[in-house]
Amino acid sequence: MNLMSAEELSKDYGEKVLFENLSFGLSRGDKMALIANNGTGKSSLLKIIADKDTSSSGKVTVRKGIQIGYLSQNSDFDQFLTVQQLVDSAQTRVSRIIEEYEKAVNQQTNDFSKKNQKKVEELTLQMDQYSAWDYQRKIKQILSKFKITDLNQKVGNLSGGQKKRLSLSLLLIDEADILLLDEPTNHLDIDMIEWLEKYLSQQKITLLMVTHDRYFLENVCNHILELENGKLYHHKGNYSYFLEKREEREKNFDVEIQKAGKLM
Repeated sequence: MNLMSAEELSKDYGEKVLFENLSFGLSRGDKMALIANNGTGKSSLLKIIADKDTSSSGKVTVRKGIQIGYLSQNSDFDQFLTVQQLVDSAQTRVSRIIEEYEKAVNQQTNDFSKKNQKKVEELTLQMDQYSAWDYQRKIKQILSKFKITDLNQKVGNLSGGQKKRLSLSLLLIDEADILLLDEPTNHLDIDMIEWLEKYLSQQKITLLMVTHDRYFLENVCNHILELENGKLYHHKGNYSYFLEKREEREKNFDVEIQKAGKLM
C-alpha cells in the first residue's frame, strides 16, 4: 500500500537549484534512506514532505488518514516547560484516542444508545491497535531509553543532545504512520542506537531518513534512494547492496566513457 508519493519535486533558491523533478513513493513497511552529497537538499526534501517547507514545483500526496511524524536536526520547544509538562501537553495521536475513549465511556453512563455504544466499540479497537491501555508506561520506557529521567527539569536547561533525544522520544511515543528522521543517531550512545535499530526494524514502521551512520543504515534500511548528479536511483536492499550496485554503475559508466573515447 502506497502511503506517500512525491511527484516531480523541485527546490531552488533563485539561481541555486537543490534538486529537480524527484519522484518516489513510500509503501507500508518501507525503511528508506536518502543518500546524497552534502548541500544537495536532503533535509529540505524531508521538510517538504513533512509540510514544514514548500517545493518550487511538484507535489506530495499522502493517503487519507496517514499521519507523518518529523524529526528535525534542531528542536523547538517551550523552554519554560518541564519535561513532564511538555509530555503532558503533546497532543499525540494516542493521547487523543485515550481522551476520546474516556469521554465516550463517561457519556455512556447517561447515554445507552446504539450510536454511543458503537463509538465506544470503535475507540476500544483503536485503543487496542495503538496499545493505548499501556500508554503511560510506554512513555516512561521510551524516555528512559534515551536517558530522559528527570521529568521535573526545565526544557531550557537541557543540553542540545538531551533536547534531540527528547524530540526523538516524543516522536516515537506518537506512533505516526510515517517517520521522517533527519540524523536520528546524533547525540545517541551505542546502547541507544542499538535499541533504536531494533525499534525501527518492526515491520509496521515506515520511515524515510537521512543519516551519515553507515552501520545504522545497514541494520535498519531495506531501500536506498541515491541522488547523484540530479538523478534519483532506487535500490531495493540495504546499504551493502547499494554500494555494490553503485560500484557496478560506475564501472559501466567508465567502460562507456572508454568506448566513446576510442570512437573519437
